[in-house]
Amino acid sequence: MNTPEDARLKRDFENLRENDRRTAPDFLSTVSAARGRTVAAGPPRSRNRIFIAGALLFAAAAGTMLVIRPHGSTAPTVRETGSLFAWSSPTAFLLETPGKQFWSETPRLGDREIYGLPGARKERK
Repeated sequence: MNTPEDARLKRDFENLRENDRRTAPDFLSTVSAARGRTVAAGPPRSRNRIFIAGALLFAAAAGTMLVIRPHGSTAPTVRETGSLFAWSSPTAFLLETPGKQFWSETPRLGDREIYGLPGARKERK
């Protein structure tokens, strides 16, 4: 389908491409200019300074904690641990649901006694 419109569009795109070639800088000169800027700038020193400052701050904080920390055994006494054993959950009552006794009385699916077959029944006390 070569219509006059297609030929005109092709010519217009060729003109645009030629204009871009004339005005665009050479690729190799652009790359070499960018490399020259990074070499002249040198390594990024601000990151190194931040890292060194953070390491020094961490070392100072760790040293302070070692000096301030009380020395000796601080094991809890029996009186303190006894209160832990007597603790109960404040929401434990939510586990006690109405009809809980039926769970132990209802036969489990797959047991022989559901199907009326003779089997070893558990004796309840």
